[in-house]
Amino acid sequence: EEVTVAPEARIPRCVNPRIEVAIIVQEGTLDVTLGRERTTVGPGDTVLVPAGTSHGFLNRYDKPARVLFVFPEHQVEQVLASVPGATSGFLSEQGLSGYVSPEDRPLEHR
Repeated sequence: EEVTVAPEARIPRCVNPRIEVAIIVQEGTLDVTLGRERTTVGPGDTVLVPAGTSHGFLNRYDKPARVLFVFPEHQVEQVLASVPGATSGFLSEQGLSGYVSPEDRPLEHR
């Protein structure tokens, strides 16, 4: 599945309980939360997410990011995730509306 993350948009944290996923960045730059870790990825980078690990993406940059999600099977179960004891994410997430980027709806700034 290919997804475009608009500037100032995010894909909220979620968990795929029973399968792993590979996320390949094709264009742009994203900040990634993987479990309790944070990193920045760009074109050509791949993020491997083990089953049961929370992950989310934030585009704080001025260009859209295009990513490819690769699942080992067609029936994908995914649930939104909150990680107890972990930080709420990047400081720049404060006040974000929670829209997800696939609909290309920009986040409102408060």
